[in-house]
Amino acid sequence: MRVRDALLRSAMVLLAAGVAPAPAAPAAAPMGLCMNYGHDTQNYDLSPRGVVEQDLARLKASHVTCIRAAYFGFNDVHAEALALFAAARGFHVILGGEWGALEPSQLGDYDAQAMQQARWAQANGIVQMSIGNEQEYRLHGLTPGQWAEHVIELAGRVHSVYAGTVSYETSGDFAASWAGVKFGGLDRLGLNLYGGYAFNGRALGANIAAHGVDHVYVSETGCDIAHVAACKTDAGLAAELSGDLMRLLRQFPQTAFYVFTWRAGGTDPAFWGLVNYPQALGVLGIK
Repeated sequence: MRVRDALLRSAMVLLAAGVAPAPAAPAAAPMGLCMNYGHDTQNYDLSPRGVVEQDLARLKASHVTCIRAAYFGFNDVHAEALALFAAARGFHVILGGEWGALEPSQLGDYDAQAMQQARWAQANGIVQMSIGNEQEYRLHGLTPGQWAEHVIELAGRVHSVYAGTVSYETSGDFAASWAGVKFGGLDRLGLNLYGGYAFNGRALGANIAAHGVDHVYVSETGCDIAHVAACKTDAGLAAELSGDLMRLLRQFPQTAFYVFTWRAGGTDPAFWGLVNYPQALGVLGIK
């Protein structure tokens, strides 16, 4: 069986007459393979038959109808434009934001930015919004446990203005601690997993056991290029995908997966490459 036939098709966002509806509460979890997209540039070619439209058409032809748009900070106009462009073409879109170093005195500003993004997402029919990504690495004067409590409280407030799915993404380094967190208003936890099959499987399995399969997904995964030199080659990356991601998909078939970064500009350095890696794309069932 071809790999793409083993991947469940993602849920599609239906748009009426080109007008984005208010998101349902909450959006159904997309299934199978999804794609991180757009991290190489903020100057997206959104013209008819432009680079982004061609990339999205290629994804959809391979049954990938879910993207996690690049995060450049909350309320970034370029990320918002990309999100709208993808949603109008039937994609389940996750839009979020990142923050730099965060101190307790800045929590009010952080929350205000997240709430502003949530209001925009509600008004524009974006079905899933992330309220942060790997912020644990950039905390000053806050512990990861205190941050998790704040994320849960913020998620509840976001739901007062936003009817879609509220998520947060954390690194695999913090996956074990999140398995002990009560989600409250948080709908979904994303795990950024780059530790290989054994580590990734344990982190994912522990959080599914704690929170339920509908509330956990893999927001990033890929080859550990910092420690595995073979990841810099197409053949090495394809082998990693075959031994790690494909095994995870078989072990956890109800979980949404997001893989690497598909560059909008059409060219790629080895660090995140997919567009120029035909063997790796072939493993994923992308033509």
